[in-house]
Amino acid sequence: MKFIIYLSSASMYFQPEMLKEMLISFRKNNEANGVTGMMLFSDGSFLQVLEGENNIIDTLIKKIKKDSRHHSVVQIAEGSITERNFGKWSMSFKTVSPEEFKELKGYINPWDPNFLSEMPYNPQHPALDILKAFAQNSRMR
Repeated sequence: MKFIIYLSSASMYFQPEMLKEMLISFRKNNEANGVTGMMLFSDGSFLQVLEGENNIIDTLIKKIKKDSRHHSVVQIAEGSITERNFGKWSMSFKTVSPEEFKELKGYINPWDPNFLSEMPYNPQHPALDILKAFAQNSRMR
């Protein structure tokens, strides 16, 4: 199994309804393919962590890089894992409009002091520190 973390910029302004539709689609596809992870969205930037079988994640990142809804995809980290850090989440999500999404399954508020506390923290996994840094930086704006 492997994980991958990437950062990208939105190619357009995303209305909350568009983000919601994307999230529903991502979750459906991720559940079907055994992919778990988290996506954060702030000020037109996406940060995403994906976990799953090597070939599935490799295929998915190629598809993501070709997706016209965003550009400047930068792969931040990639590595092997023996267990999932996001096993309960087919795609957890956070956007800058928390009121729109707080009722969605898997929604996490990174402004909450207990952000990511419901998962077992593995200090060896770079995804958790990167997600927390992204959320903290978004809070400062």
